[in-house]
Amino acid sequence: MKEGWRSDNRLEHISPDKLMFLQSLIDKSQTLKENEQLPFLLALAQKAKKNQIHFSSEEMSLIVSILKEYATDAEILRMDQILKMSSLF
Repeated sequence: MKEGWRSDNRLEHISPDKLMFLQSLIDKSQTLKENEQLPFLLALAQKAKKNQIHFSSEEMSLIVSILKEYATDAEILRMDQILKMSSLF
């Protein structure tokens, strides 16, 4: 994923803690195999809860649209898969 997404002006109202959490998610998810995605999401959900990190639906929509602008086709496909799985929680 191209690095420029973090400096996108549309993210200025999202807390730095949330952006750091998101960067960590992106970094770690880059190397996941398909069978590792669900355990990763479960661990991530627990970590977010423990650290009291919650994204509103508006924040999620904005973040996903921005990330997709900076992502490759393969990364977009992976994002869509992860989002589909995360909607099960």
